[in-house]
Amino acid sequence: MSTTTLPDQDLLERLRAKLTRPYRVIIHDDPIHTYHEVAVAVVRTIPDRTYEDGWRIATLVDTTGMAVAATCPKEPAEHYRERFELAYGLTSTIEPV
Repeated sequence: MSTTTLPDQDLLERLRAKLTRPYRVIIHDDPIHTYHEVAVAVVRTIPDRTYEDGWRIATLVDTTGMAVAATCPKEPAEHYRERFELAYGLTSTIEPV
């Protein structure tokens, strides 16, 4: 007779929270890209972002050194970061909220 131990509810809740916790997608400043290029990258990468949103993000990137382009679950955050880097050459990172 085998006995199977099920994980306790607390452990399941901690795992669920870790998997669904939001991540920030951050674009970092560089001397290469223009505001327009950043704005276009944001519009083409993040659903429901407008050119004005992209321009606002580009302004923050230039004036503060970085800006949050999106806050979302980990999987789309990883996709957005990868697209910013591979398709547009932007330096970007993700971090948990």
